[in-house]
Amino acid sequence: MQKGINQAKTSWNPGKQTFDIPSGKQLDWAKVVQNKYLDVEMKKINSKSKNQKLNKKDLQTIMNYAQSHPKEDVPKSLKEYLIQNRESVSRDLGIDLATNGIEQVGFGIQKFGGVLNTYGGYRGPKGKKVLFK
Repeated sequence: MQKGINQAKTSWNPGKQTFDIPSGKQLDWAKVVQNKYLDVEMKKINSKSKNQKLNKKDLQTIMNYAQSHPKEDVPKSLKEYLIQNRESVSRDLGIDLATNGIEQVGFGIQKFGGVLNTYGGYRGPKGKKVLFK
């Protein structure tokens, strides 16, 4: 975080009256901060899922976390919440769960990649579809 503060102090361009945004490795600190934030938020959400309703912000945080941690196991309480509340979760995320198949909800949520597949509407690889005769 201190690195970001230092960059903000030195990135002001008085001639243009704008900040010159650093690029590449100079912004690696921001990824670290974002990942730490997601870790902390996911712990809160997992705890909340045991006895409270998750809101849209919570669900979006889950999707963001799933994108950066697709191979990580979904905690049991969160998995149960997502399965039990699949209709409201899909509505709050603004997707049509029917396009993914409701049965997929239970099977796909072992890892966060399954959350992406189920609630993110992700499909298989792009390309020509092959129909069998």
